[in-house]
Amino acid sequence: MKTESFKPNAAMGLMPEDLPPSAWLGHLPFAFWIVEEQRPGTFVELGTHHGASYLGVCQAVRHCDLDTKCHAVDTWAGDEHSGLYGEEVLQQLRELHDRRYSSFSSLLRMTFDEALSCFDDGSIDLLHIDGLHTYEAVRHDFESWLPKLSDRAVVLFHDTMVRERGFGVWRLWSELQDRYPSFEFQHSHGLGVLLVGKQQVPSLQALASLHGAPQATVVQRLFEALGDRVVTGQHASNVERFGDIAREEAKRHLAEGERAYGLLAEARASGDALARARQAALVEISRLEVRVAELQKHLETANAAVAHHLASGEKAYQLLALAREDFDARASELQRFAEAANASAMHHLASGEQAYAELEQVRGEHEARVADLITQLGVAKTECERQRVDGEQALLLQEKLRCASEAEAASLRQKLSAAEASLESLRASADRERDGYDAQLADFDGRIRDVSDRLREVMASTSWRITGPLRQLGSLFKRARQG
Repeated sequence: MKTESFKPNAAMGLMPEDLPPSAWLGHLPFAFWIVEEQRPGTFVELGTHHGASYLGVCQAVRHCDLDTKCHAVDTWAGDEHSGLYGEEVLQQLRELHDRRYSSFSSLLRMTFDEALSCFDDGSIDLLHIDGLHTYEAVRHDFESWLPKLSDRAVVLFHDTMVRERGFGVWRLWSELQDRYPSFEFQHSHGLGVLLVGKQQVPSLQALASLHGAPQATVVQRLFEALGDRVVTGQHASNVERFGDIAREEAKRHLAEGERAYGLLAEARASGDALARARQAALVEISRLEVRVAELQKHLETANAAVAHHLASGEKAYQLLALAREDFDARASELQRFAEAANASAMHHLASGEQAYAELEQVRGEHEARVADLITQLGVAKTECERQRVDGEQALLLQEKLRCASEAEAASLRQKLSAAEASLESLRASADRERDGYDAQLADFDGRIRDVSDRLREVMASTSWRITGPLRQLGSLFKRARQG
């Protein structure tokens, strides 16, 4: 996927009008941003509690002048993660909600499953899941509401970074990241942004394309700085509210002290008891003045923190501008990489299809071979049965032959004894004849040696050498006559 530049907008810089207690406050700038970019037709929140996130989305809808219909679904009774609470939570939310947003928003007091029948399939563009945070509960919420999502739907998951007290959002988030384009913020307990619909606006596609890229850190830090500004604003508001309360309390105690002092002046003559009361009142006044000074100091510290986070936000925006330039510079290179990867994927796909076809062919041949082997196995079984019957018949015949051979062997042993006796007689006669042959052979060898000696003498003589040519000539005439 091509990595594109992140697109800021004006809504992300809004300050919330309402800051109820919530761990969601740090993500309100992103809620403002996504409402302006996506411009949802229907927004549904599962799990609202004090309403920090829901009121923030409603504020963005009104600020951007959208036709969005908003619906908060909750029992407003609490659960094992948010804790149990009373009717005062819903009453306080209604006071804020009905006064500002009742024209396009509704609070649905029911369970998440009961609310399913209130919405048509494919009708919800933006869904925020923030109910019971166990793995099983969050997975059930996502899967049961999935048919209600439109083809451009985005789902938000809060607390993706929490891995304690039985929280399981992180586990479901790790599974869904591999199935859909996504982006995750790690501050304020984590917020997962899941692009479920296939028809997304370019700015959301660009955000998801940063997933896993180094530039994602810049966007995360930008929204973290904007979120810190909101959280610090809440702290400052709380400090200011507590300071006002303390000042009113101090004024009340001061007025009481002054009244006590007046009474003490009027009743000075009453004695030492009234004098001690006056002294105690003065001590109480001094203590309250010290407390007011401490609260004033805390208020100054909070104001300084607000100023610091505002400066950090401006610096982060400058870093974002530099990052956008870097994104644009690398866009063409990343596009080339994407095209090369796509070509490689098509090549491997073609190779895979060819391999699958070859595998199908081998499988067919294998099935034919198996069928042939089964046939041969049947023939072999038949042949084995026939050979078993032949073997049994052969054993019977072998037994008959054994009996006959034993009788014949007895006869042969008798004949062998007679033959051995005859052979011994023949051997003695042969020995005698061999002795005679040896004597004749020795005499014949002696005669041959005599003839050889005489022949050598003749061939060594002078007459033999002289008559050599005559012998050759005679041989020629003899061959000529024969020819």
